[in-house]
Amino acid sequence: EMPRMTGLEMLGEIKTGINAATPIVMATSRREPQIREQALAMGATGFINKPVDEPSLSRVLEPLGLVHATLVET
Repeated sequence: EMPRMTGLEMLGEIKTGINAATPIVMATSRREPQIREQALAMGATGFINKPVDEPSLSRVLEPLGLVHATLVET
């Protein structure tokens, strides 16, 4: 959970503001399918569940023409 607003509230703020065209990939530990459906309906470009693994991240980023660095465990 984010401290002042939910991820969906943040998504709504971004998509209704001047950054409406900005691609947004939501990452969450929540497993309810309605969260994913709502995020995509609100304009999220992609959605991924935590913990994030490299194959899942690639599946979300590659269709956007984005690449990522190798994940490093910290």
